[in-house]
Amino acid sequence: MSTLSLRDLATVTDGNLHLGDLPPLGGDSETVDRINFDLETLAPGGLYWDLSHSPEGGFGKAEVAFLTGAAGVLVDRHHSEPWAGRYTLRVNNSQLAIRQLAYFLRQGARRQTLLLWPAVAGQPWLAAMRALLERPTFGETGSDSPAIASATELCSNNRLRVLALDTLPLPSVYATLLLTAPNLFILGRADGRWLAEQSQQSLCRIIEALPPDGAMLYCALSADCTPVTTTATARPAWTELFVAAGIRCLQIGSDTTADLQVMPTPQGPGSHALVMGQVSLSLGGMSYEQGIATATAVGAALLLGYEPTAVIDRLGSAYPQHILPSLPPTWTWSGIRSRLTSGPQDTGAAA
Repeated sequence: MSTLSLRDLATVTDGNLHLGDLPPLGGDSETVDRINFDLETLAPGGLYWDLSHSPEGGFGKAEVAFLTGAAGVLVDRHHSEPWAGRYTLRVNNSQLAIRQLAYFLRQGARRQTLLLWPAVAGQPWLAAMRALLERPTFGETGSDSPAIASATELCSNNRLRVLALDTLPLPSVYATLLLTAPNLFILGRADGRWLAEQSQQSLCRIIEALPPDGAMLYCALSADCTPVTTTATARPAWTELFVAAGIRCLQIGSDTTADLQVMPTPQGPGSHALVMGQVSLSLGGMSYEQGIATATAVGAALLLGYEPTAVIDRLGSAYPQHILPSLPPTWTWSGIRSRLTSGPQDTGAAA
């Protein structure tokens, strides 16, 4: 549950708050629980934040937002009359206001945030994250469960948040990254193709929105089991900018170019293995999509700082019917640990 009130939001953004003739029940103490930057994904009860650069660009958007059910709108300079029971917040610069709010939200925050991009934000991935992470944090007792929500929600003080990104227009992605400040964002192949289409300047803006200790997990596999070529699973060229900026990057694939591999096994159709360094875990009885999602959750746990041995133990308890580890008496985590701490030194072939 958010604790950000309309009064606080107006103060932080240097905005002018206007309540409708019939104001919200809580007045300026009403809380803001959700922020949307796109009318297409606007959920009733949330705040629509208009990113238009001019009054002409924002013409009529506030009215559409109210008609859709928005509790309020934030507009850049131009006038918008709030409907009954709603509110309007007028600021001088909506882009600057995002940064002001982002700075405010990051103060005193002691939590980790995972941001799942659209290609990996479906139920298999959320279920895998729950199975592996929705328990007391590794090595701790009494810790709260992670909050699993949409990236538009200003949720809670949970120490771990798993947020799902709904859409990919560049302005809203950048704004969402600023507000959520993800320690780790997780992308699928479709997300990677979208990033490959962006300019270097746009990629730099996305990197700029990440915290200094940010990390990226890229799943280069297709959830529909479509065969992929070596060039499709090699490390894409756009990752070079992230690595150069100090962002730790891990890739899930099906060949030796990947840090974590999901590979078919001779046991029969539908049988796969998760290969990490010199460790191989059987994903018996799982669909290919479930296997990819499980590998993604493993990569997320590793990048969040959980010890590899604890991750394997957790997998065994979360999936007792599926995960069948076969570990040598003295196994090593070769090829993975250095990437978890400092990122890869060789970006490999470009896609």
